[in-house]
Amino acid sequence: TETQPAFHHCYEHHRGQKLGVIRLNPVVSERLAKDTVQETLHPRHLPMLVKPKPWLRHDEGGYLYNRVPVMRYKESVEQLSFLQHASKLGNVELIYAGLDVLGNTAWKINKGVFGVVWNSGKRLGKLPPAFHDERR
Repeated sequence: TETQPAFHHCYEHHRGQKLGVIRLNPVVSERLAKDTVQETLHPRHLPMLVKPKPWLRHDEGGYLYNRVPVMRYKESVEQLSFLQHASKLGNVELIYAGLDVLGNTAWKINKGVFGVVWNSGKRLGKLPPAFHDERR
């Protein structure tokens, strides 16, 4: 299994204009079409049905039961140390406040994106295809 970017940038001509387009890697597209979202993305922290706890420290806030740090630091002792120090000095209070606002924002379906997915006719995640082929 070779590591590949999920997206790539290319140019296309549309109505006489050259446009920059971001395309999904065909390998990723095939995987999304074949597997369920759970099999592909392995989500660990799903959207919440209730409001999250407010962020008080770098390691206290967010999910009600799963302890998740405010920032991913990939086992870097230096990054964790800088984060702890900045938190103690109060230098990340604005970040905590911003995360609290985002956490308290209700989720809703983006109708434009939903329309594109639905009109493609393909299954994506738990969205069924627009047309079911009975011959399968």
